Amino acid sequence: MIETTHCPYCGNDFKRVVKSKTKCKQCGDFVYKRTTLDGKHVVVTEKERDRIDAEHKKAPWISPKTKDVYHRYFVLLEYNKKRIRKILKKPFWAKINDKEAIWAAIKHYKTQCIKEWHYGLYRNAVSDTIPLLLEDKKFSKALDVCLSVCYMDHCNASNGNIKAQLSPWLKKNGEIVTHHLTQAIYIADEIGLSYEELIHRYRDVSEGIWLKLKAPIEPAKSQEHFSQRLLEVKKEITQ
Repeated sequence: MIETTHCPYCGNDFKRVVKSKTKCKQCGDFVYKRTTLDGKHVVVTEKERDRIDAEHKKAPWISPKTKDVYHRYFVLLEYNKKRIRKILKKPFWAKINDKEAIWAAIKHYKTQCIKEWHYGLYRNAVSDTIPLLLEDKKFSKALDVCLSVCYMDHCNASNGNIKAQLSPWLKKNGEIVTHHLTQAIYIADEIGLSYEELIHRYRDVSEGIWLKLKAPIEPAKSQEHFSQRLLEVKKEITQ
């Protein structure tokens, strides 16, 4: 497997970017374009294609899907470079890379959401950081963020109104969705956490959110629900 435009079998230069299944004119073998778990675009053999496809199927959470995140903040929420410079208090001539800009935008947006009691939008912004962290291989931090989203889902984070004193938490308890539980399971496996350690970590993370946002469900009670949902999702994955 090589990260070039050359045939992985014979080394023939295709002199173009391989975008799909292509037959090498020199050796006659078919080559394939794939994206590895760490985001690299590679030209591979049939055997390597099958291996990469299997890895993605086993760990769908690890494929970085950052394009949607960048589009949401830079386009939909209009966090352009001029606005980012103002947030970071940098002069107009200062260079700001995309990674620095996206983190500044998300941090600023999260702060605004908390001020306005828009905890549902805050929860979404927190979730947006997961693919960014996974892309940088910051698995431990990504796990904590994932668990915090699970807790906010259980507490049913909503968009309140601070002026009208409309609570940002719905009265009815929410459900911890399968997607983030699956992410938590695979990330925990990646960093070598046991089931018991994952449960304990959820308690620690949820206590931080509970104190910061005055969430309605005590961490100990939420931990019981998390443990139950975790077992359910684990069974689904292993079936």
